[in-house]
Amino acid sequence: SDVTTKGEFLLSALNDFARRDGLLSHVRGKGLMIGFEIRKDGEPRKDLANAFAKICLDNGLILFTGGYN
Repeated sequence: SDVTTKGEFLLSALNDFARRDGLLSHVRGKGLMIGFEIRKDGEPRKDLANAFAKICLDNGLILFTGGYN
């Protein structure tokens, strides 16, 4: 299906970015329900996750951030 194809593409792109940059970790998902952690120096970074979500929202993509308080 279209969702499966787009999800596979997005997972592949996020995994490629995670390998290159090291900012993303634990990329996982099914279809377009995708999760990942944003970390810097091995520590979860909620501030970066929130900034990322804001940039995405400003560009028309709605995200949910969750996890570490």
